[in-house]
Amino acid sequence: MKRLLAFAAAGFISASGPIWASNLLVNGDFSAPPILGLGQTDVSLNQHKQIQPNPLGNNYANSVSGIVGWLSGTPESYGSDNGPLLTDAFGNPNGERMVFLENWNRMMSQTVTPTVTVGETAVAQIQFGTRGSDSDRGRAGTFYLVAGAADPSNPDVFKPGSIILDEVVVGNPSWNAANSSPQAQVLVGNNTLISLELTHEFTAGDPALGMPLTVAFRIATPSWGETDWDNASLTLSPAVPGVSDIPEPSIFGAAAGLALLGFGLARRRSVR
Repeated sequence: MKRLLAFAAAGFISASGPIWASNLLVNGDFSAPPILGLGQTDVSLNQHKQIQPNPLGNNYANSVSGIVGWLSGTPESYGSDNGPLLTDAFGNPNGERMVFLENWNRMMSQTVTPTVTVGETAVAQIQFGTRGSDSDRGRAGTFYLVAGAADPSNPDVFKPGSIILDEVVVGNPSWNAANSSPQAQVLVGNNTLISLELTHEFTAGDPALGMPLTVAFRIATPSWGETDWDNASLTLSPAVPGVSDIPEPSIFGAAAGLALLGFGLARRRSVR
């Protein structure tokens, strides 16, 4: 099932506390300092740096060597054009650590191996934004919830046999006008963050049972300029026998009922 939110949601609240479990991702908010090689330095306010772990690679001294917990594509000759970002945009006057993707089809992912049982629901969330303009040629990306993992030989794609449990394409206002495919299912104004949510309920006989779970995001082609991502999470909620998709307000409160609006049917397809 898919739910798209225009606000950040930490989880539904009941009288006994949050229903959703804790975030399974490491460094989901990208707040940890980047991995630095010899001679490399952290980003400063309103600066971003590419990921370039090779000391002999182009622009190594002005890059970083990685993002804690996250896998990214193999750097090109001039760096991977994805990496850490520290910005006071999006209403963060004191600066916020985020990540950016800029090169076409670049992907960043994290894979976890939780024990999942029938009836549980996986919930993946992330925030997306661009610091573009309404006159640019369009910027977009795709957010994924996947059973499987990125391909170690090419981290910009998923391993064969992976199953995309849910996905959504998101872009800025000029994206759909400038591009016929993929059309953004969610549009977000420039210099604004939007929260996206993907879900998948595990049923008996589900081929995704027993597989690793991956949260990933990829920039679209051709996306003209930088896309920014923040506050990624992956949680598992337990099965609640006899409770419908839209719970009674007496159980979860009005906020929970509103948060459940927009649930749709999960889409599932194999990656070959």
